[in-house]
Amino acid sequence: MANQQRFGYLMILASAAGFAFLPTLTRSIYAVSDFQPFDIAFWRFFFATPVVWILLQFWAPARQANRTNLERVKLLLSGTLYAGAALTAFVGLELVPASTFVVLFFTYPAMVAVMSVFLGRRLTSVAWISLVLTLIGVALTVPDFSLGGNVVGILLAFLNAFIVAVYFLIAEHILKGHAISGSAYIITGTFLVLLLLLPFQGLRVPPNLLTLVYLVALSSVSTVLPIFTMNLGIKLVGPAPASIVSAIEPLLSMMVALIFLGEIILPVQWLGAAAIVAGVIILQAVPARKRAAPAQE
Repeated sequence: MANQQRFGYLMILASAAGFAFLPTLTRSIYAVSDFQPFDIAFWRFFFATPVVWILLQFWAPARQANRTNLERVKLLLSGTLYAGAALTAFVGLELVPASTFVVLFFTYPAMVAVMSVFLGRRLTSVAWISLVLTLIGVALTVPDFSLGGNVVGILLAFLNAFIVAVYFLIAEHILKGHAISGSAYIITGTFLVLLLLLPFQGLRVPPNLLTLVYLVALSSVSTVLPIFTMNLGIKLVGPAPASIVSAIEPLLSMMVALIFLGEIILPVQWLGAAAIVAGVIILQAVPARKRAAPAQE
């Protein structure tokens, strides 16, 4: 059981690593095209949807998954959460500084923890200590944080955090042991929601090859891979621990920006990174009192 839990934490870390490339890839798309937030969100899931179904053909247990039509509908409808999260993130990032948005968004582990308690799940003292450390680390990682800027953008950041927190809690129940095949339905549901919005938003076609390459990378590295691994991780360790471990994402995003964009990392950011890593290590090293059931895929 301990090995399964460690594997679950590893999956969450892999998910955070995939999502960590999203800001850099998004900025790269904006730099080489005239794309708007909806355009990026639409093409992201346009490419991700067929990829995820093709991937399932090589995942033997997924072909044996036996779902009812009601379960499939629930998974597809959960895609509305992902669509909402994607749109609020891309729009919010246009209205407020990225540093402000990141700090407000990463209040979602605290939201998950509080919601879990209200839903009757008992969190260990270690989990609470880890949560505090990761939240402090996130704040230090973005030292120029301020509440200046568009009020709507600030509200969108909190809304984005709330949507993701709700998803973490819902995913544990609707996946029902089939974390991998369930991801395909969730991604497909997200694309269907965006498709319904297409007549109202319009769509820009990728203007050049470089934009297309960035979109494909965004769809695979920062969508299919992290959603698969995140869902599997949630199933193995539970929503609250998974959300805390995923808070390492700002650190990874910072490293990606350093390597690919040449951004400067300040000493206080390294201190924040150390706090995040410490929180994750504490949570992973101390066994939980109540372990999640293993996934079937």
